[in-house]
Amino acid sequence: MTSPADADANLKRALQELGQNEAAVAEAINEARAEHSRTEPPVTGPELLER
Repeated sequence: MTSPADADANLKRALQELGQNEAAVAEAINEARAEHSRTEPPVTGPELLER
């Protein structure tokens, strides 16, 4: 059976990995948005009004 200390260490490691994964996903989303903004023409005033 796992000791409480091992369980704590496993939980801390899992939470660190989760934080790293969240940061990687956020970075990928930001990069995709930046790429999209470079390749798509800007939205004009009339287009904004239609939305």
